[in-house]
Amino acid sequence: MAFFLYRVNNYFLKFCAFLGTVGYMKHMKNFLIIAITAIITAAIVFLILPKFEHNEPINHYPQEIETKLNTAIRVGDISFEPIAILEDSRCPNDVVCIQAGTVRIQARITQSGETKEIEMKLNTAIMVGNISITLTEVSPSPISTKPISENDYIFTFVIDVAANTP
Repeated sequence: MAFFLYRVNNYFLKFCAFLGTVGYMKHMKNFLIIAITAIITAAIVFLILPKFEHNEPINHYPQEIETKLNTAIRVGDISFEPIAILEDSRCPNDVVCIQAGTVRIQARITQSGETKEIEMKLNTAIMVGNISITLTEVSPSPISTKPISENDYIFTFVIDVAANTP
């Protein structure tokens, strides 16, 4: 990126020198640096921040959605929110295990104003009305020497309607 900015700046300076507008060149150089910084900042904000916001209802199925703890997903009149990690017994990447292990989470489901808490297990679907919710993936993968903070967990769910479920 720095090389790109250097080349743009170099061409810009040559162009301004060609025109013979040195005073104008200093102001345009500052403007160019500010404009490029603003564009890069806006791109980072729009690419990273909306990743875990699922406030709009899902209208097409099946859909895979990533979310974190205490971040709700809305599906029609159903709100689904992972609230706690009950178990993470997955085999760490740096260890050879006899069995793969699993992940269990506690989730809060609100439907038509009624709230209940349920337990979910990795790759096991639950039905809420005609909606199927399956926890399909949990990241990051464990490493035996490094505990995972609850804030680092990312859960991947597949949401489907019963008519589309085999």
